[in-house]
Amino acid sequence: MGLSKQRFNKWLMGLLVPVLFLHASLGWTMWAKMSDGELVTRATLIVSAELLGKTLITTGDGQAYYLGVLSVSRVYKGDEDVTIVLLELPKKTGLRSSSDIFYEVGQAGLWLLQQQRVDSGIYMTTSPDSFWSIGQEQRLLKTINETKIGPAG
Repeated sequence: MGLSKQRFNKWLMGLLVPVLFLHASLGWTMWAKMSDGELVTRATLIVSAELLGKTLITTGDGQAYYLGVLSVSRVYKGDEDVTIVLLELPKKTGLRSSSDIFYEVGQAGLWLLQQQRVDSGIYMTTSPDSFWSIGQEQRLLKTINETKIGPAG
């Protein structure tokens, strides 16, 4: 005996809703949009830089870090003497998270970074909004002026 159209639609919806919910929760990350002022205030280092390369580093205690190397051309906030920055990146292999942010070698622009730990020289981006194109420099300078952090400080 066949299913009535109404029972079939109920059955189909009962099947599709959990599948779509599971798919959406695994494949999409919702980033809370931060204002420019929040991004600038939270950043411990803001630089104009280019991603020169990526490498895997293993420390003596067995911790593995996948790092990017940024060549800094200008510092807007933070240590004015910085010329190279180590950027924590998602690992190339293994488990991936929908919150991973990927960058390409040669990618150049404005990086609004936070230090991973106070005692480390490794920085990270905390949202996709932590990278701006170089064409956004006037926007950055305006935001720095409005938040009164001052240049490189």
